[in-house]
Amino acid sequence: MSELSVGSLSGLAANSYVIDVASGSTLDVTNATGTLPAAQLPAGTILQVLEATAATTTTTTSTSAVDTSLSATITPSSSSSKIFVTVAGVGTNSGSTAYGSRFRIYRGGVSGTATDSLVSMYTGDNTGRVDVPIFMSCLDSPSTTSAVTYTVGIYVSGAGVTTEFGKAGYTKMTLMEVAG
Repeated sequence: MSELSVGSLSGLAANSYVIDVASGSTLDVTNATGTLPAAQLPAGTILQVLEATAATTTTTTSTSAVDTSLSATITPSSSSSKIFVTVAGVGTNSGSTAYGSRFRIYRGGVSGTATDSLVSMYTGDNTGRVDVPIFMSCLDSPSTTSAVTYTVGIYVSGAGVTTEFGKAGYTKMTLMEVAG
């Protein structure tokens, strides 16, 4: 493999980051250690994308948050990076009393408190069975270069209700590292 090292390029407009690469060729933008030089990229650049799929359906009647099978771990390349988290799937609320179900994204691990979650979705109070499309997203600032795990937790808001989340193969979490 050939290597080209350039200190600067002349003839480019100020703040121009355009380099043409011939079709069928690739451009390696890593540094000498093989890592992406995140600090040199403009804020908002997507540095990495990871996706996880729920392995099983989680069902609970608990009024305290429980882990689902949907979680993903990402290691930010810079402590100034942000992590954009999205979750898409289907949740179910069923029961004989008029209470709803809550779906939350947690950083680090599921806890029973709302203040520990990054974002929450509520199905609303109802009786009978209701299938609800779940879409949650948030932009987190973990301020670390250590591995960070995001997990979906679920619980019900009152007795007599059952909630489900994470139909295997159809419920997904996407993590995107965004340069800060």
